[in-house]
Amino acid sequence: MLAAAAVIGRDLGRVKPWIYWTDLLLTAVVAYGAFAGALLLPLGVLSGLAIVVCMLAFYRGISFIHELTHIKSGSLRGFRTAWNLLIGIPLLVPSFMYDDVHTLHHARTSYGTARDPEYLPLASMRATAVIMFVVVSALAPLGLLIRFAVLSPLNFVSSRIRRVVMERYSALAINPAFRRRPPTGAFRREWIVLEAATSVWATAVIILAASR
Repeated sequence: MLAAAAVIGRDLGRVKPWIYWTDLLLTAVVAYGAFAGALLLPLGVLSGLAIVVCMLAFYRGISFIHELTHIKSGSLRGFRTAWNLLIGIPLLVPSFMYDDVHTLHHARTSYGTARDPEYLPLASMRATAVIMFVVVSALAPLGLLIRFAVLSPLNFVSSRIRRVVMERYSALAINPAFRRRPPTGAFRREWIVLEAATSVWATAVIILAASR
């Protein structure tokens, strides 16, 4: 039955560029349009609605990072770059934060172990630990700002700091025991470029916010 199901649903996993591009571009237009509305509209019902739409649209935009991890290299040219420019870098979640991370959650050898970045036994954890998990999750935007505006520049100065940052602060993971392996080859080069770009953006955001 599993083999039959795989054959029947095989076409469902085929990448259709026009669907991906249309979805991404429309999501970006809605997200940034609502963001502009939230800033420019007078305080009231419309601005409140714009804020809600903005949050939901950007959340949808971020969710594309999951698709990027499963798309085979070369099957959707330019999409990864476009997503990083429109969503990943501006929201401080460049694609390298999930690449070579989420796939470990699907691997039989690491699923449900300390090597699984997305496994946390919340049901068996103490209430205080669960509360702490929720609090830390809520502070993720601030953590990402510190990650790229403060730790990224130090990354390029100290090899010791670079190792710690790479292993512990370079993955969208919920498992605190997870340690990330070093990137290699073309992925390493992509990582460096995306990290540098995101660091510049995060620093610019802080400078602009402080100078207002």
